[in-house]
Amino acid sequence: MDKNPIIAKRTVNLNGETLITCDLSLVKDTIDLPMSFFISNFELIRLDDNDDALIKENSGDRVSLSENYIGIASSTGYKLFDRKNGNYISTLAQRGQGPNEFLISIYDSYIDEKNNRAYMLPMIGSSIIVSDLQGNVQSPIPLAYRVTKGRFRIDVEKKIVSIAILPFQGASAVVWIQDFDGNIIQEIAPGHLALAPDFSNEINVFQNTGQFDFSLFHWIAKNDTLYHYTESDNRLQPVFTLTFNENNIPQHDYIELRDYYIVRLIETEPAYRYLHILLDKETLRGSFFRLKLDMLGSIDASDFLVFNKGYYVDNVYAFQLKERLESARNSQKLSEKMKEYIQHLSDNIDEDDNNVILIGKLK
Repeated sequence: MDKNPIIAKRTVNLNGETLITCDLSLVKDTIDLPMSFFISNFELIRLDDNDDALIKENSGDRVSLSENYIGIASSTGYKLFDRKNGNYISTLAQRGQGPNEFLISIYDSYIDEKNNRAYMLPMIGSSIIVSDLQGNVQSPIPLAYRVTKGRFRIDVEKKIVSIAILPFQGASAVVWIQDFDGNIIQEIAPGHLALAPDFSNEINVFQNTGQFDFSLFHWIAKNDTLYHYTESDNRLQPVFTLTFNENNIPQHDYIELRDYYIVRLIETEPAYRYLHILLDKETLRGSFFRLKLDMLGSIDASDFLVFNKGYYVDNVYAFQLKERLESARNSQKLSEKMKEYIQHLSDNIDEDDNNVILIGKLK
């Protein structure tokens, strides 16, 4: 990273608040970056193969973690697994219109081991679904406003929830805090963030730094910003943005880590693919990067990187992981010990197995 050029500038306003602006035109080189650069440990969990446990999607951003559990949202329902062995425990919510049922999908969730609860926020809905970890229905948390693609942070002891949504035109708030009875404590109107109703857009709240970070992905690309929601003065504070050629703005969004910002660019021509920029917050140096899983023979990480709530998470189809492992095991750069490990792992994965979850705790 120290060899990369400076690609951003830092400005400080009269209140002492810092905004970092990255100039896309200054980003030139691409580096291969080992996953161990970001994480302190690594887990590979193969999920149960019984029919009730099957996960039919491979989206890492629908995975929720606690010390001993993995919760995964998919079209087959919100399923709970034990984190040690990947054993299926229960389906905590499923599609439908009854108790503990959702209309389209679960968009965000939180597992509270201490109190034996899981909290699940539907993609569209008027309440947070609540279940115990055995799959028994509990009283839901009514929402002050209807959610369209929301993210949340919950304080179980204080019985309050912070919620951010995709702010369609006409929405009363883009961010709000409420109690468990649905009473508003404070809120922020959408203002300039309001969008025409279009579910192709996304909302990002990753919470990797202790901050309630907030940004939007615009399907029709536009200049935008990563914010921190400051609860003390009920404000969205801009902290990071990107400058582009105004005539050629790519689709993009932002991920914040403790020491870095990641910009995810999306190219649609000639093929759909993701490009990633890493920017050091302190030195303002950066470059494009390709992430390599060095603990698995430096195979490529999945194109869609997920760093969420302090973890790197990937939800991989078994056949995809097997293909990557088999392509890596003949590399002349690997030690014999690593080759043996990859061979053993590949031999024990069947293409028709349930998904494999890769987890790395961020440093």
